[in-house]
Amino acid sequence: MKMSAVSIGAAALLAATTVVAGATGASASTIGKGYVQVCAQGNYGVTAEFPHRGGISTTYIARGTCSYQYWGGTSWEPINVIGWFNTSNSSFKVGTVWYKGNSSGVGIGAKGTTSNGGAGAYIVTW
Repeated sequence: MKMSAVSIGAAALLAATTVVAGATGASASTIGKGYVQVCAQGNYGVTAEFPHRGGISTTYIARGTCSYQYWGGTSWEPINVIGWFNTSNSSFKVGTVWYKGNSSGVGIGAKGTTSNGGAGAYIVTW
């Protein structure tokens, strides 16, 4: 049986779409209630601060790595993601995510670069 190039291409596209969609859906369900995962996915390391808890923060998370910790919590609170320049001990604010530990967990990815004083940095959540 011969298959046309169009049907082979369509089958390949469908297979690729299924893999991508499956991977996206699975990542959202991996963070348990009360847990916070922070990943340094850009070209810089990060920390995450909990200002409503007196400024307590995670330890330094090196670029290319993640931290996954139980933080709990019973009310909505901000988590400030702080980026650290590679060439100095200076920091910059990447962004803020709101979190309520007794309702859900949150995954935070700090992406982008430190170019233009950190203006090229941003966060994504899952």
